[in-house]
This record gives sequence, structure tokens and C-alpha cells, in this order.
Amino acid sequence: MNTKLKAWTVIITIGMSIFLIPHVQAGTSNTIFADWQGNFISRAFLNERPEMDTVYQKVSVEAQKRGKTYTVAQIKNIFKKMAHTEFHKMSIAGD
Repeated sequence: MNTKLKAWTVIITIGMSIFLIPHVQAGTSNTIFADWQGNFISRAFLNERPEMDTVYQKVSVEAQKRGKTYTVAQIKNIFKKMAHTEFHKMSIAGD
């Protein structure tokens, strides 16, 4: 497992622990997903939309102002990696 993946795994695990532990300790574990009910669309899928090309271009220009040499393609790839999910859409219902 690469270092970045390990770091994200730790961050997500800690974040989930912070969220779940108070609910379990309070005896409300059967309703921990109540606020999450609904349909969600992966941001990774949205990053592929043509409208995002303008965003990638603007990020590239701002990066150049700060002395970075990221191309639009590199920035698009960074966004893709940051928002990667194994799904495009997910629904949460019930417990």
C-alpha cells in the first residue's frame, strides 16, 4: 500500500470513529445513518463534465502565478485522484 493511500485510510478511519463513537456510546447506533439518507452522486463523475474544463484552466493559471508548472491535464488528473470512488451514484435508506 503506498504512503498516500495509507494516510487517507488513517484519516478516513479517524473521521469515521469520531462520527460513530458518540452515537454508539449514546445507544443510538440504530439511527446513525439518519442524516445520510438520500441519493448521492460521486464528485469523480461530475469532474468529467465538460464544464469543469474551465475550472481546470483557471487552476492552472493560478498555479502558474505561484511558480508551479501544472498543465491542465495534470490538474484534471489530480482532481480525478482526489475524488475517486468506485461508484457514480449511491443511495442510503434505512439502517
